[in-house]
Amino acid sequence: AQSQIQGPDCSNADIALVVDTSDSVRTVWNAHNGLQTFLRLFIEQFDIGFDRTRISSQTFGNSGIVNWILRRHLDLTSMLNAVPTQRFVGGRTLYDEALRVVRTQQFTETSGDRPNSPNIVVLVTDGTESMEARFAVLQEAQRLRDAGATIYVIGYGPNANREYLQQIAGDPRRIYIESSVPRLIETLPNVIATICPRGQEVTPSTPFTPRPGGSGMHRKVVNISYIKILT
Repeated sequence: AQSQIQGPDCSNADIALVVDTSDSVRTVWNAHNGLQTFLRLFIEQFDIGFDRTRISSQTFGNSGIVNWILRRHLDLTSMLNAVPTQRFVGGRTLYDEALRVVRTQQFTETSGDRPNSPNIVVLVTDGTESMEARFAVLQEAQRLRDAGATIYVIGYGPNANREYLQQIAGDPRRIYIESSVPRLIETLPNVIATICPRGQEVTPSTPFTPRPGGSGMHRKVVNISYIKILT
């Protein structure tokens, strides 16, 4: 089995959840009502709060769309209520645009990024590559690493390019692979427990249920996570 790198304490992390909604994944997400199910389960793993975990939401395809910024929803109930507002972008899978938006619009003081909190980017994608954009994608990933980034990778689908995603992550141990969307949802608590060994609201052995609850980029730890779902 492939080993993974254990991530930071997420009890006060700033997490950018970045979900691929390009044309190549629309059918996969819609078939299982997977997007909303995934988002709800992901959010429910954390103790959301002003001085605890903050999560922003972004979808992308031809462009990166910010659904909400880090400071928008600072309690669990508010964030879960916002899940249905996620927008499908469509078009090609432009990772460079997604990563650029994370760097310039998400991890900024004005969006709620905190200088003393670790940054984590969870990029969920089928791993389909736009070959002509590879240089730009890797350049954006490097810019995040230069700002203190640690990159994890998560992808899904039959066209996922493992070597390419490893280049974005910067380390093959930062990739998580599952066989399908339902299997991903089943194992997601374990994936998050590895990425964030402390700070989860729900542990893998505990049933999960909803519970009420500037400018420039800081140089600090940033983790980007992709979940690779191979069908």
